[in-house]
Amino acid sequence: MHFIYKNAQPSGSAFLFLDACRLNFLIMNARAKHYDLLCSTVKTALLFAIFLHCAIAGVTQINLSDAAPSTLGLQAFKLQLQRACEQRSVALLRPLLADTIYDGPDDCGYPGCKPDKFLKYNFHENDDWEQLANILRFGFRKVSTVGDEFGGDSATQCVQGPTYEGQYDYDQQLFVVKRHVAIKGQPDVHAKTIEKVSLTLLQKGGEFVTDCEGCIPHRDHYEYEFDGKLWLKVLGTRGEMGYIPIDATSDKFFKTIRLCKIQGDWKIYYWFHNRPT
Repeated sequence: MHFIYKNAQPSGSAFLFLDACRLNFLIMNARAKHYDLLCSTVKTALLFAIFLHCAIAGVTQINLSDAAPSTLGLQAFKLQLQRACEQRSVALLRPLLADTIYDGPDDCGYPGCKPDKFLKYNFHENDDWEQLANILRFGFRKVSTVGDEFGGDSATQCVQGPTYEGQYDYDQQLFVVKRHVAIKGQPDVHAKTIEKVSLTLLQKGGEFVTDCEGCIPHRDHYEYEFDGKLWLKVLGTRGEMGYIPIDATSDKFFKTIRLCKIQGDWKIYYWFHNRPT
């Protein structure tokens, strides 16, 4: 027989049990109320992390393969060009020039000039030979001449180097043209190394500014000179700002060369840059 006491009160242990239940209920209720906020916060942080990773890692995707046709004529021409570059010989370079060469935009520019005049402006300083050596190291890619401002047509075969040019926004990015280049915490060779990078794209640091109305925007606090060496502020692949020597980047090696097959022979068609300096 079971007896039920309507006015019976719970014991002390029962009170503790009930308090524990109430506390657990309150915690669960609070969790439920803030669950959406927590999920939203975590989702936002996760998306930002993914974005940052893509912004840093994704920019390294650039095709460096030499896509020039492997014809005997072009290969022989490239060997001649390599020999002229190694010997820094204007005499060896002269026969490789087209009848009209475009350069500039400061010298021959458009409509171009004859080889002798072209050589008055170019390949007297070490810089031009260093630029050419860099191009030959990376190789060439095929280019279309349809609609070309220099008069090329669809029947003209052309290749252009270096391979990395034209594959990134040089206002926003730079390409590291060498291997195992140290990004420093300060623009100083003796500063702490943040990381080492090889043949990759990096985001440029600094802010776009204009000094006057109608002036071309440039980056403020991007170039730093210390002890006779010029450094560039960049965002490293791990998300940390640092400094890299300009001599290891496409800000230094920005010249392009185009080789075209003209009347059956490969020639240097232009030696150019299209950047503000």
